Amino acid sequence: MPMLIGHGHLLDDFKKLAAQKKLGHGYIFFGAPRIGKRLFAQSFARFLERGVFSADEGEGIPILSDLKLIEPDANHLIGIDAIREIRHFLWQMPNQSPYRTLIVDGSHLMTDEAQNALLKIAEEPTSRALIILITHDPEKMRPTLRSRFQPVYFAPVAAPAVKKWLVTEFKASETAADRLAKESFGCPGLAWRRLRDQKFQELEEQAKRFLSLRHREQANYIKELVAEDDFNMQAFLEAVLIARLPLKTSDFGFWHRALELRRDASYLNINPRLQLTALAATLT
Repeated sequence: MPMLIGHGHLLDDFKKLAAQKKLGHGYIFFGAPRIGKRLFAQSFARFLERGVFSADEGEGIPILSDLKLIEPDANHLIGIDAIREIRHFLWQMPNQSPYRTLIVDGSHLMTDEAQNALLKIAEEPTSRALIILITHDPEKMRPTLRSRFQPVYFAPVAAPAVKKWLVTEFKASETAADRLAKESFGCPGLAWRRLRDQKFQELEEQAKRFLSLRHREQANYIKELVAEDDFNMQAFLEAVLIARLPLKTSDFGFWHRALELRRDASYLNINPRLQLTALAATLT
């Protein structure tokens, strides 16, 4: 799915900054999950190195030599060791790009030690270093670290643009594309998952069942769900929110709690069974 949808004004702005050699040393890309932040960052790194704004990777496509991507580990954390490794990378001269570009995806999941280490790097930037932090929750990062980076907000993509993309690129029917575009909160990546990702489609079915059950049956189903080795609380809550559409006034309490849980699940060690049981109690 390496194709950017929307954010044309940001594309124009960053291309202009690059042409005028006025790029800052660091940016925070923030906005909803699956809205295109990481894709934009990777595409821009390719533009700087290859002159083409694209995140395409695969057979016959050269790997970028001046890009380094850091992601959370299996424990959903970015530790100090990962950050320490980047100092040498950033201080090296670029091979083909005017910049050595570092992308930290999920920067709100950096440990305190990792944030401190990155702060020291950001306080002494080289003229050839470009650091892009990607997050849907910038407030979870230390203010002192955030202050060293320029914030860039990624707004929801208009539903008609998402619909056109689904029809043109993935041959979705007009009806399905229209529904998915309207129910994906302006996030093309979410629309794509609902259309093409079988595992997420299964999650949606599980979410619908979770919402349809009550009392003992629901409690037993929650127990069954969280017992699965690959149970992902964040992804399940996302599916639950979608399954509850369209939003009704009586659902506001449920939605507020579900959104809080989805946010907390990304960086807190919560008990899925207890939290889902509490969430179920807010259903009306």
